[in-house]
This record gives sequence, C-alpha cells and structure tokens, in this order.
Amino acid sequence: MYRSHFCRLLVDRPEGGDDTSLCMVRNNAEALGLTNAFPEWSPRPLDPNRPGIVRLSLYKGGRNGRQGGKRLRLSRSPSKMGWPTGLTHCFRIIGPCSKLKLCKVAAAIEIDWHWMETEWFERLDKECWLKIYDAHDEAA
Repeated sequence: MYRSHFCRLLVDRPEGGDDTSLCMVRNNAEALGLTNAFPEWSPRPLDPNRPGIVRLSLYKGGRNGRQGGKRLRLSRSPSKMGWPTGLTHCFRIIGPCSKLKLCKVAAAIEIDWHWMETEWFERLDKECWLKIYDAHDEAA
C-alpha cells in the first residue's frame, strides 16, 4: 500500500502540547465513520511568540505511509483470541496516547464493533470504552 491509501486524522490538539493523531487505511476509516468525526491532520502553524519551538511535521517512513506510534486494533468479532480475519482493523496512534484519547476514537466509531485495544494492548469491550467516555464527559 502507498501513502495515498492512508489517512491521518487529528484526535486531539492541546494548547502548548503535542498533537495526537490516528493513522489508518483510508477505506477502513471511512467505513468506521472516523473521517466524519475527526478532521484530517495538518501541521500546526509556527507560533511567533514561541520562536524556540521548531516542529517538524513531515511524514515519516517511506512510500507506504509507515510511521511511529502505537499499533492498536479493534475488532468486529466478539472473540478475543487472536485477530479474526476480515473483522479486525489496525490503526496507529501517533503522539501522546491515553485511555481518554482512545475513548474519543471508540465513541466516534459508527459501525457495530466488540473490542478495542488500550495503549497497553489490553482488549476492552465496547461497553467499557463507552462507560469511560461517559464518565469523563460527566466529570468535565
């Protein structure tokens, strides 16, 4: 696959912090509804008030779009053994990763799914992800 087959979506851009983005095969991101929930990632403009900060925002990797970050999976199968063929989607979280940022991704998925991995590769059910997201929304 080439770089044009991938999309990089902006999950979080905190003021004064690093961006958190999601890199995934474009067709999968569209099927999951993530392209409707998150904008395409673009480099942060340089801030003239912070001249010492230089942000390199070039794509890493070669022509196939491979980048750094954590490779995680979500599955449309209830089985938590292995990665069911045709029912598992891989994606990368690039930048600071936390359960709250992954909850944003979990809440944005529009199709039926069963589990998604945490930043430490633990497989949590959809209900657990949505409870964490709802608890954070109520606290905020």
